[in-house]
Amino acid sequence: MSKEAKAKGTEILEKELQTSKVSQEKLLQLLQTPAVPQVPRPEILKFAEYFGHAF
Repeated sequence: MSKEAKAKGTEILEKELQTSKVSQEKLLQLLQTPAVPQVPRPEILKFAEYFGHAF
């Protein structure tokens, strides 16, 4: 394998590694962001209360 081919391969691997790190950071941010509001809205609580009594 020539030095040029080896350098190109290394360059591609480093680029892929960087892309992977960026993807992992984005995923981590998504996982840390709560999908549900921390404080439930009153109308949701009323509905949940009613729903709980309905069964």
